[in-house]
Amino acid sequence: MTPILDKLSVAQFILSRDNLHVYLDPRPDDVTIPPWLKHQDEVVLQFGLSCSIPIPDLHLDESGIYGTLSFQQTPYTCAIPWKRIWAMYAGRTNNQPFVWEADRPEPVTEKMPALRRNKKLPRGWALIAGGKK
Repeated sequence: MTPILDKLSVAQFILSRDNLHVYLDPRPDDVTIPPWLKHQDEVVLQFGLSCSIPIPDLHLDESGIYGTLSFQQTPYTCAIPWKRIWAMYAGRTNNQPFVWEADRPEPVTEKMPALRRNKKLPRGWALIAGGKK
């Protein structure tokens, strides 16, 4: 049996080489992002050590990823629990996302019927069966 990659390890690996893009479910109360994004089915945020607008407080730990991001040149401190992140990928060096299917929100799954029906991902995506952390 192949071990399940945990989100913290994947995020640390990507951040050591590139910027990290995370797909997340913004709707739950434990997700801290700008209010105008909270009603979307999914949001993609970019974290990185070399972003054009620095994120000096970027922090990853066992519970999630945190940092002050810029939205239309306005800073906003974000907190994203791992259980709300369902995919991530490296920004410049590799566009192959890692997907935790168990954490993908239902509205997103409904938009991707081929994924739901066939359990197939678009070319270049890596499926990781586990989730919630």
